[in-house]
Amino acid sequence: MSTTSEIIDMAASLQNDTAQSDYTDNAVLPYVNMAMNELQELFEQNNSEHFIYIVNNGNIEKHG
Repeated sequence: MSTTSEIIDMAASLQNDTAQSDYTDNAVLPYVNMAMNELQELFEQNNSEHFIYIVNNGNIEKHG
């Protein structure tokens, strides 16, 4: 399972910004959370038994 930090690192790397000068944690985190919210909605629509953790302002919230 990937952590938020690993996801942000991968996103920056895919955008050729391995130094994270543009794709910083603060710049990317809102988009990671948006994707996680959308994934959670898909889980709920399909009655999935899975759950995810969402980071919100430094707080970890379990959903599902």
